[in-house]
Amino acid sequence: MSQTARADRAVEAALPAVAPSGPQQLPETLHALLLSACQAAGLLTLELEVTGCPGLATTVRRPAQVPELVVWASHVAASRWHGGVALLASAPDAGPERRVVVEHAARTISELVAAELRATQAETLAQRALELAGVDALTQVGNRRTWERALDDEARRARRYRTPTAVCVLDLDGLKRINDEHGHAAGDAYLRRAAQAVRAVARSVDVICRLGGDEFGLLAPQTDADGAHRLAARLREALDVGAVSASVGVATAEDGGLDEAWQAADADMYGDKRARSGR
Repeated sequence: MSQTARADRAVEAALPAVAPSGPQQLPETLHALLLSACQAAGLLTLELEVTGCPGLATTVRRPAQVPELVVWASHVAASRWHGGVALLASAPDAGPERRVVVEHAARTISELVAAELRATQAETLAQRALELAGVDALTQVGNRRTWERALDDEARRARRYRTPTAVCVLDLDGLKRINDEHGHAAGDAYLRRAAQAVRAVARSVDVICRLGGDEFGLLAPQTDADGAHRLAARLREALDVGAVSASVGVATAEDGGLDEAWQAADADMYGDKRARSGR
């Protein structure tokens, strides 16, 4: 058995089988895991960063006096649920036993964070699915009540984890004209196509709602400004495919201020409408 394989087996025994019982316990769980990794590998410091979840950043230190330190990082790539995990370690040397402990800890943390965020979102979605009064009967997306409740829920979660959230709104063009010229059945079909276009670009954790007669909203957790603009571009493409004409606006909130982000997205949408009408 190789030296690295022996170290990997030792890590499995040394690191605890941690399983947080809820999102409030996740930071404490990660701190305990880092401390165990430090002890198992004889590290002096171990610093955690989870891209997109700054509230989970933490550092553990063990007191020691050594003539010099070696510092290195271990990374886990971004997943659907987080933007990547990085562990920065320091020790008297960077031997394979120490490195495999840090790599194992990084993978374990990635799995824990993903599982907790996935479970939190799944629970939220299950609750919303049961609230039939919150569904728009025509398009089968959420209604205004669901939207406002989702904003409140996501604002609390975003403040807790200090994660960015994007708000996207779209306003359909020509719905009244379609109703007047072709009848309400044609207008209803137009609304359904719009809802389908939004579904085509949304993730399972996103919230889609019909906010009014011809207006839809999309709430995208853990999405920063760059991601929000990519989302808007994909939405415009999906609307074109569905032969739906609409103005689109986006905004992001870094601290859970989603009511303000909604207003900003609305303003962005009207700016898009003015720009498109001037073409």
